[in-house]
Amino acid sequence: MRRSHIIVAAAALACALAGSTARADADASHPATVRQAHPWGFGASFSWLPTGRPAFASVGVAAERALGRWFALDLALENGLATSAADDAATRLDPRLLARLGARATLPLERQERVALFASAGPALLVGNAYDRLPLAHLEAGVALRTWSGLSLLGAAVANFALARRQPVVPPADCLLVCDGPIAYGTRSIGFRIGVGAAF
Repeated sequence: MRRSHIIVAAAALACALAGSTARADADASHPATVRQAHPWGFGASFSWLPTGRPAFASVGVAAERALGRWFALDLALENGLATSAADDAATRLDPRLLARLGARATLPLERQERVALFASAGPALLVGNAYDRLPLAHLEAGVALRTWSGLSLLGAAVANFALARRQPVVPPADCLLVCDGPIAYGTRSIGFRIGVGAAF
């Protein structure tokens, strides 16, 4: 009789251990948050900085990598969008390329981390046209949405601060519309950025 009790107890213990292992495996295979399930993001990015200098709009691609709950890295390459020439020589004030890298602090607003507030800072560089190789300090603050299905949306306020000096590209006498003045250390431009893409 005692032997049968021991066998039953051993079988029950084995079943309990197996069940515990199965639940642990199931938990590991089903991430608890969206950022765990989809740590990578890739999509289109549009920036418009109408206030300050240099003022321009740009569109391109951006990539993001979530690193845990509170941190992420993002990289973007955008091409300037010209609306009109600054003078008769067709001088363009928008950059041929805006390259930037940002370190992002994130604050998820709910347990599944689908919506998060964020603030990011990092270097940026304008390449080509009037402000060739102008280094900037790039700051953003906004909100990001990432769904279980893989949709990624972003909206942010943006500020750029010049890290070099530039003289006016177009003399005031030759300016057709509104042309940028000189740029000094700390000269800023402000605007916004929106992004849409996929998370995986």
